[in-house]
Amino acid sequence: MKKKTLYYSGIVLTVMMGIIFVIFSVFALIPPALPALKPDTPISRNIGISSMEYISIGGVRQWAAILGQDITKPVLLVLHGGPGSPETAFFLEYNYNLTREFVVVLWEQRGAGKSFTKAVTPESMTIEQFLTDTYEMTAFLKKRFLTPKIYLLGHSWGAILGMLAAQRHPEDYYAFIAAGLPTDIKKSELIGYKWALSNAVSSGNKSAVEELSAIGMPTNGIYGGGVAAMEIERKWVMELGGAMYGKSAFPILSKVLLFCGAYTLEDKLRYVLGAEFSIEHLWESIISINLRTQVKSLKIPVYILQGTHDFQTPHQLAKEFYQQLNAPLKRFISFTNSAHWVLLEEPEAAYNVLTGTVLKETFPAKKVKK
Repeated sequence: MKKKTLYYSGIVLTVMMGIIFVIFSVFALIPPALPALKPDTPISRNIGISSMEYISIGGVRQWAAILGQDITKPVLLVLHGGPGSPETAFFLEYNYNLTREFVVVLWEQRGAGKSFTKAVTPESMTIEQFLTDTYEMTAFLKKRFLTPKIYLLGHSWGAILGMLAAQRHPEDYYAFIAAGLPTDIKKSELIGYKWALSNAVSSGNKSAVEELSAIGMPTNGIYGGGVAAMEIERKWVMELGGAMYGKSAFPILSKVLLFCGAYTLEDKLRYVLGAEFSIEHLWESIISINLRTQVKSLKIPVYILQGTHDFQTPHQLAKEFYQQLNAPLKRFISFTNSAHWVLLEEPEAAYNVLTGTVLKETFPAKKVKK
């Protein structure tokens, strides 16, 4: 009887493994695709774009999705966070309505996502190279869409990159929008660590307390265990609600990424590898960034969208940076139901800011010929 039970268990296991293999094989064969355009007005009056393409930027091929219901609308270049964590899947799920008013460019930076290739060397993973890449991508889009300027939106690490790019080349942008803006990285790490440990203790989460206590408090943004220890701290900030307000960010982000139609199965595996590669080769440089001392002023309008419950890039530090920043127009918008992922947590509110505030205040009105 025991042998027969083992025999049938073996058959069940074999069948299950076969089913899993078939499912993964099917996923691997599905070609990547973007959502079909659904213009608000007849397609004969609006010429839309829905394109996935590789563009030569900084000497290597880098991937971007370009989506818009009307190519005459202003261009919005989105700089993702991480470093090395493209947000294409999340934008398509939560912020696709922005394609009504913008031609949105979801660029996956060198070494990340679909731009993670052998052509990207560790030596090229420098902040200076990323700034050069941003300039080249901007120039490409200006020429492609015959526009003198574009809009720049950065989230998290992308907000740092965007702030530095806007400072260096203000002539290229109508405005810069930062979401989940890191300012003083060293202070951010300390605040985030203390918050995570405090919440772990108060909630009785023994695993979190043990792991956070083991890595210890960071000194000048650096953990004794290096990047691996930083990733442990970030894991618990995300799990305890410091990245998405009141909930764990892991299941939400993972599900969206897993079922994103723009990625093949191979792309999803490269996504993970690219994230690790980017963190390994960029994090040491990012730790030293302090926008309060590096960016005193910008020559273009600046909008900062910050979650009040953000303990990955704390709200209080972003507000302090905003208060000392000089700009021709600046606005600080607090999202009271968000932590770090304001665009995902409050997508309608974010849409209203970008279309109802940013565009109205900064996009030049077309002159009507008499």
